[in-house]
Amino acid sequence: MTAKKFFAYCLTQYLFFAGAKVLFFGSYNYAAGKTGSIIYLVVVAVISAALIRRLGVINFLEAAFAAGLWTVINLLLDILITRHMAGNSLLSQAFYWYGFLAMIFSVIVFHKKRHVEIRKSHAGQHH
Repeated sequence: MTAKKFFAYCLTQYLFFAGAKVLFFGSYNYAAGKTGSIIYLVVVAVISAALIRRLGVINFLEAAFAAGLWTVINLLLDILITRHMAGNSLLSQAFYWYGFLAMIFSVIVFHKKRHVEIRKSHAGQHH
């Protein structure tokens, strides 16, 4: 994982999440119902899993670092940019915060694990 690749996916992730937040919490307010809230969490988890897997094989510490940094960057950009598009009440909605938990969980669970890849490579080598 290179810094350039990491921050490129960080920007991509923010753009996808900002769009989802505007769609689900903005003027359409899809997240007002239980179904809309669950769909929002699924969208966040799927996007997070897809982007973290694009970073390649990483260990748990790198995955935790990525999840933590993505969370901090998203929070800052949400405060500065997204809340103006989705409404000032964005930060007061519970499922907005559950979205961060879904992202962190998805990143930790679905990243390409280094130990699994090492085991696979050793299994392929017949000594």
